[in-house]
Amino acid sequence: MVGRTAIREWLDATGAFTFSRDFDGFRQRVALPFEVSTINGHSVIATEAALARTFGEWIEMVHGLGADEGLREIDAIDPVGPNRILCRYTTELRRAGVAVCPPYPGSVVLAAQNGGWRATAIWVGVENRSFPLTEPRTDRISDSGEAIARFTREKKT
Repeated sequence: MVGRTAIREWLDATGAFTFSRDFDGFRQRVALPFEVSTINGHSVIATEAALARTFGEWIEMVHGLGADEGLREIDAIDPVGPNRILCRYTTELRRAGVAVCPPYPGSVVLAAQNGGWRATAIWVGVENRSFPLTEPRTDRISDSGEAIARFTREKKT
């Protein structure tokens, strides 16, 4: 299935770029403007400089936790248009095989653009004190189901 293959490649590649701190690789997998949402924040990243800053903050957070790998399991994939795919997934950040924070949900919309699949929007199921992301606050997530459902409805329109 093209959708599952595209999503798996995107999740694996962007995860690897996080741990290798490879902004250039990550940039090739993201379309601008890029919508980023969390449980209590939303932003539209319109410039490469803003994307680089947000990516840097995200990797500093991940590395600050001591994580050396991130596992992302696909929960569901839905087409949302002729060349768009929505994926719901769960992320677990680990260090030496042990979770450094509770697993958290996420969703990404990929669009076929310029011969590849690029993210146009992402929802990361973490709470945060500031935005862009500076720390994952997953311990207080009570129910992310409604947030994921809302994100899914918004991306299908």
